[in-house]
Amino acid sequence: MKTNLKLFIALALCLALCFALISCNDEHAHSPSNPVIENEVEGTCTTDHTYDEVVYCSTCNEEISRTPRNEGKGDHSPADAVAENEVAGTCTTDHTYDEVFYCSTCNEEISRTPRNEGKGQHNFVNGACTSCNKPEPEPSEGLEFSLNFDRVSYSVSGIGTCTDTDVVIPSSYNDLPVTSIGISAFSQCSSLTSITIPDSVTGIGWIAFSQCSSLTEITVDSNNTVY
Repeated sequence: MKTNLKLFIALALCLALCFALISCNDEHAHSPSNPVIENEVEGTCTTDHTYDEVVYCSTCNEEISRTPRNEGKGDHSPADAVAENEVAGTCTTDHTYDEVFYCSTCNEEISRTPRNEGKGQHNFVNGACTSCNKPEPEPSEGLEFSLNFDRVSYSVSGIGTCTDTDVVIPSSYNDLPVTSIGISAFSQCSSLTSITIPDSVTGIGWIAFSQCSSLTEITVDSNNTVY
């Protein structure tokens, strides 16, 4: 009797296992999982975004369906902005240009924005501005200077005895170049309205023009490569 019972139980287990193994062979018995994306190709502005939407059985992992999808072409991919139609500004005309973005894939123009940077600076040649004929200002007298650590150049360290409201920094002092404007050099000079900086100046100290309440114009020599 015990032998028959064991045999019956073993047979029942075998049958259950067989049903489990063959259950997914019936098309209607599959249990679909969530769709997954395969063979995806990202779209660009010239090619389509395509992929296969695939559904697998959550029990046996057999592929139930595969549907090709096409989402159409992608967006443009902007490259770095470039400047076109640029017109350099002078003391009487504005510096203008078009800021243009092209697609890095197809080179099609994406956007074009006119820019205006305002008027430029005087360009003094032979003592006068080439645009407006304004005479080149003479360097201000009475400014304070300090010899730099390199011993071969000077910094403007203060207003000194200078009474000019339009200060012109010289490019040299004691036959050595003036290369910087020192820390707080013109701080609290409330009467200062403009300052002209030569091409020799390559450094401006912290709060050099702090609390210069009347300062409205700073002109830098057009040959200055730093400012």
